Amino acid sequence: MAMLRLQHYTLLPFTLHLHRPTAAATVPSSSAASSCFANPTQAKCTNIDTIYTPQEVMNDFNGLCRMMGQMSGCLIEDSCSTHPAGATGTPCAPWTLLADICSSQGGASMTTMSGCSKFNQLCRNASTVVERCNTPVTPSLVLYKAAAEDTISMCSSMSSMSSMRGCSECTSANACPRPLTSLSTVCMSMDMGKCGDWEKMCTSNSLLLPTFCDPQFNTTTGQCEVSSMKMYFHGGLHDMVLFKEWYACTIGQYLFVLHAVFLIAVGSSAFRVLRRKIEHILFSTCCQHRCSSFTSWTANVRTPLLPLGTGGSYCVEMGVDGMTCSSCVQTVQTAAMNSTVAVAAASVVLQNSGSAKLRLECQFDALNAHVAMISQSIENVGFDIRSTSDPIPWQSASSSPYPRNAIKAAMTALQMTVDYALMLAAMTFNTGVFFAVVLGYAMGTLLFAHIRDVKDIGDDDDNSDDLPSCCTNEI
Repeated sequence: MAMLRLQHYTLLPFTLHLHRPTAAATVPSSSAASSCFANPTQAKCTNIDTIYTPQEVMNDFNGLCRMMGQMSGCLIEDSCSTHPAGATGTPCAPWTLLADICSSQGGASMTTMSGCSKFNQLCRNASTVVERCNTPVTPSLVLYKAAAEDTISMCSSMSSMSSMRGCSECTSANACPRPLTSLSTVCMSMDMGKCGDWEKMCTSNSLLLPTFCDPQFNTTTGQCEVSSMKMYFHGGLHDMVLFKEWYACTIGQYLFVLHAVFLIAVGSSAFRVLRRKIEHILFSTCCQHRCSSFTSWTANVRTPLLPLGTGGSYCVEMGVDGMTCSSCVQTVQTAAMNSTVAVAAASVVLQNSGSAKLRLECQFDALNAHVAMISQSIENVGFDIRSTSDPIPWQSASSSPYPRNAIKAAMTALQMTVDYALMLAAMTFNTGVFFAVVLGYAMGTLLFAHIRDVKDIGDDDDNSDDLPSCCTNEI
């Protein structure tokens, strides 16, 4: 319709030159026209189109816009020629455009200007019979002063918004050439609490004013675009999730986003439950590689690290079968400590099928004798020794806390990255994304919470949440 209207107005001047009115043509006399303008209550003034033609209406409207082009009606008329998503339908009709500027419903922005004089003469009379005076204005149109004030208020509320699209074009009341366009641009990008009037306008005219109201389609390419940021719960497909290009354009893409967010939340919840087990697996793997390398090295070096006859501290680990409870642990630990004076410390645990870690302080050439006495003492109280490690000099065993800290730090970084990403996704205030996060966390807990078992991880003491010792660094 907009294209046809433009063609009509473009061709009309040529038509007037080529086909001048003849004597037989019906042309309203100047007296008839002036009569209706003077007294619009006459029955003959009901249809005013032959007295105040659409072309004359547009001429007056264009004259007003040349003086104050920032008015909302003028900006709408500009967009009527924009394709494919400018403005269409009723807002582009000549009488609606003029009423948007001159009528009381439109704000009467320039009612005293000469361009509004004919409109005022025809329509300001309470008893007028002119049907065109009943032409409705664009519903809830945001007038240029209100649009400028709302835009400036939002753009000045945060310094970071000064370079935002819309803000850079409207910096003050005297430097805001297209207030309605600027307001629409800002509100479609981020609602900062001053978009209430804009929302009312777009609720009534979303299909008629897409260039001002529809953030989903670029007005020049028709391509899908991200929706504006709304700081309240809402529905819709086009909300950006975490990254600039991550937003849905179709229902299928939106369902994929919800599914992905849900699965990530399930994984995050499962990781939270299983984190300690994962830390122990990683740490144990690291320690096994580290200890096996050290053990193989000491096995190849059968000569003592200290001269024979010189005392030192050594670590030995024994595998103990038959322990089933904490009382057994205490019995084995007492037997080991009482077996020989060389035992400086002992740690007995049920994990790894039962084991005892011992620190011996003795001469190197007496190690085997002390280990044999310890084994005999443990067997005497009813338990079996299934294996005995090679002695490792205590000085060579690592006691640094940083390997354990490194594992925990990596797991913390991973958990916080995922959790904060999900939090930011929920902060889109998109109802579907929010509940996908919540339900994902709940489902992860439902599926994996029972796996947590403190006794499978650490000792029966207050430090059971900590990682075990690496090699024989602590007893």
